[in-house]
Amino acid sequence: MRIGDKVQISAQAMAVKAIFPERPGDEVVEEIREFVKAGNDPHNWRGHTHTKPPVGARITYIGDLDLDPNRASPCPCCSPGRAKFYHRGMIAYFPDEHVIRIIGPDCFKTLNPEGHEAAMKHYEIEQKRRKEVEYLLNNLPAAGQLEQALEKAIEVADAIDTVRNRISDGSLEDVLGVDLPALIGSGTLRVTTEFEETYVDSSGKTNTRKGYQDEKFGQIAGTVMVKKNTSRFVNKLKAVLDAVRQLPKPSAAKLKEEIEKLDDVTRVHTARLLGNSLNTSESLWEAMDDARSFLSPNNLATINGWGRHPGSPAQIEVRREGADIVMARRGYQGRRIRLPQAFDKVLERLPKLGVE
Repeated sequence: MRIGDKVQISAQAMAVKAIFPERPGDEVVEEIREFVKAGNDPHNWRGHTHTKPPVGARITYIGDLDLDPNRASPCPCCSPGRAKFYHRGMIAYFPDEHVIRIIGPDCFKTLNPEGHEAAMKHYEIEQKRRKEVEYLLNNLPAAGQLEQALEKAIEVADAIDTVRNRISDGSLEDVLGVDLPALIGSGTLRVTTEFEETYVDSSGKTNTRKGYQDEKFGQIAGTVMVKKNTSRFVNKLKAVLDAVRQLPKPSAAKLKEEIEKLDDVTRVHTARLLGNSLNTSESLWEAMDDARSFLSPNNLATINGWGRHPGSPAQIEVRREGADIVMARRGYQGRRIRLPQAFDKVLERLPKLGVE
């Protein structure tokens, strides 16, 4: 049925079914949704009352549902015999009559604008709270795992910071003879190449001459390792860890009870704190792995190839010897930097959050 099509309403649908003396629970809402999902018309559900609500009726919205556009449904409020809606039909409870009506999204507004607006506002608040509770039920147990991962990552972050400070403290400029951050900080390595070109001079004679051009040699990762005055990873991690330690960590047996007890402000704050903490942790994990990639075999091979190129502005080499990194001008001894044991440690896997 499409909007406006005539609908045959059965006597069973028109019968008043005052079988809900108390507000129906979630199981009734789910029953209606499953009934409709199976291809049935909403007005034929066993508990639907298809009569028009009385004047002054009180209403509580307890759920919503969507229909296929080709299966539009009639509304007992304003269009009992013709298809009226398919998007966001409302499951409405009428406490004074003890009945449920499945109606159009704004149809009760034609009978009682103030009542509709108040009921819809209350419904939106309830749905928001429901989503927040569901989010915490699904994800708050991950707070303990996140805390452990952050605790174990502290020594890795400290190791990366130690190496980064040794590389970027400025003292390497004298050793290497170049300003390394200025040359490779962008991640793009460039060289000057020579070429020969033909030209015609003023007398009309053809000659050749040498020219020079700037070219990209390659791309490297992890250049944060050479940049000066960057924030320490360990400080960022500790800030996230302090935030995560503020999160409630109830036992599985008391999880739902503790979440239900949270007031609106605390519940929203807890959900945001959890989500933001994990997002920040993921960014830090990525940033720390990127920093360490500066000393990866592929990265070092690119840097050393660039350093050997005759047109490179920095005739340098960087090599790893066991737990040491050696950085030097070609033909010179250079500087040896010891990598802390935790530098190569694999970071703990972070938990994944469920429903947003």
